[in-house]
Amino acid sequence: MMDQLVHDNGKTAAVRRHITALVLAALAVGALAFNFRLICAGDNAEYLILAKSIAEGRGYRMLAEPGAPTETKRPPGYPLFLAGWMWLFGERLWVLKATSLVCFAGAAGLGYLLVARQPGAAPWIAAGGILMFVLNENSLHYASVVGTEMPFTLLGIGALLT
Repeated sequence: MMDQLVHDNGKTAAVRRHITALVLAALAVGALAFNFRLICAGDNAEYLILAKSIAEGRGYRMLAEPGAPTETKRPPGYPLFLAGWMWLFGERLWVLKATSLVCFAGAAGLGYLLVARQPGAAPWIAAGGILMFVLNENSLHYASVVGTEMPFTLLGIGALLT
C-alpha cells in the first residue's frame, strides 16, 4: 500500500523511516504533554457518560440527566468506540484519553504520507509540516482529551489517502 502512496518506489524505505520517526515523536511529545485529568470544558463528560451508558448495557442515554433520557444530540459512533475501551479496561480515564494520543500519532504518520505523495514534495518539507502539527499546542491539547478531534483528524486524513 505504501508503494502506491508515494510516487517514487525508491523512496519507500526513507518514507518508512520518516513515518516511524514522526509517529514516535508524536507519541513522545504527546506523552510529555499528556493531561491525566478530565478537562471540564467542552463535551468530554458527555462522551464519557454516553460511553458508560452503552458499556453498562443501558442504551444510548444521558445518565447524568434526570430520567436518563435517550441522547438525540450526538451521533453514537465515538461513544460506541469509547464503550468498547470501557468494556475492556473499565472507567480508567487515562486509557480513554490515550486513544486520542494514539489517533494523534496515527494522524502524524498518515499526514506525512498525504503530503509526501504530492508531486514534487520534498521529504523534508513533508516531515517539517507534520512536525509543526506534532509540536502545535492545540494539537497536543486535543491529543489528551476525550473528544472526537483526533479520531476525526486521523479518519479524515485516511479518507484523503484513498
